[in-house]
Amino acid sequence: MFGIQSFFEMDGIYRYRYAETALPLGIQDGVGRIANGLPGDPPKLADGRNWLKAPTAYQRKGYIYDITEYYWLSQRGGWPAPVYA
Repeated sequence: MFGIQSFFEMDGIYRYRYAETALPLGIQDGVGRIANGLPGDPPKLADGRNWLKAPTAYQRKGYIYDITEYYWLSQRGGWPAPVYA
């Protein structure tokens, strides 16, 4: 990507944890992409920051799945769309 100078650096992590009786289809969809519309009640952002979806962790506990979705907070200016869109 000629002309794009970027490096990976995150400023924080947002976790959304929930339980399901079956593992949702497409649970890893969007990993490594800029996230639009996070679940739950994420903090408000300023300075053009946005979120990047990280791999979702899950563990079976008896009859349910304990699922945790992770989102990484960008530096000021956000994740570069040409790289992560």
